[in-house]
Amino acid sequence: MSTFRLLSAKKCQSICPDVANQLEKATANARFLKTHHKELVQKYASQWVAIADGRVVGHGPDLAALAGELSRQGLTPADTLTHFISKTQQVFVL
Repeated sequence: MSTFRLLSAKKCQSICPDVANQLEKATANARFLKTHHKELVQKYASQWVAIADGRVVGHGPDLAALAGELSRQGLTPADTLTHFISKTQQVFVL
């Protein structure tokens, strides 16, 4: 039987700093996406965007083009929050 425990951010930082740092970056990138979504729709509608360090670091019409742009910068999709910017709201039922 497995036991799971939730760790506080402070405890996680002391036990697994790499994971904690990645989570902090992902949270910051998601916050940027949410805060700037209207601007992103105006500028990058119907494109894929990659966000890192609180800014758009790449965009393209498809994931292959975006991956190529990121590669030229020495980045991978894993280094970024990658999101499709739709002109209309998308609803997914999972």
